[in-house]
Amino acid sequence: PVSRLPSPVSRLPSPVYSLFPAILPDMPKTYTPVLLGAGALIALGLIASLLVTSPDQLGPFGITIWFALLLLVTAAALTWLIYRRRKEYNRAGFMHASRRGFLIALWAVSLLALNSLRQLAITDIILITVLVVVIDFYMRRTLAS
Repeated sequence: PVSRLPSPVSRLPSPVYSLFPAILPDMPKTYTPVLLGAGALIALGLIASLLVTSPDQLGPFGITIWFALLLLVTAAALTWLIYRRRKEYNRAGFMHASRRGFLIALWAVSLLALNSLRQLAITDIILITVLVVVIDFYMRRTLAS
């Protein structure tokens, strides 16, 4: 069997690790800074856009981009929370957490987007829920084979 040696990048000190050692004690150094850093930068951009612009100024394309970025921030935050709760700190655990985080974020942001257009009805909630469950089932079956 071939043994895996740790990469030189994983031995380098991470600024996120040195700032928050109590929050991030066991997560692999390769996933944590990217996930938290990208999520924080996008979240700051979203907050800045809320303070500086209005939906009228953004237009339809800008609002679509805003909701797509909100999806990324929500998915990153949920992925991190699910990954921390599972306590399975390897690539398979991260992939499971990222799939779950993305699907839950997709469900929540889709409902929020429809609500912002004043188009949300109970049938939409049921339809989006069924769609997310079918996507999850399909992804589980595809990844299992």
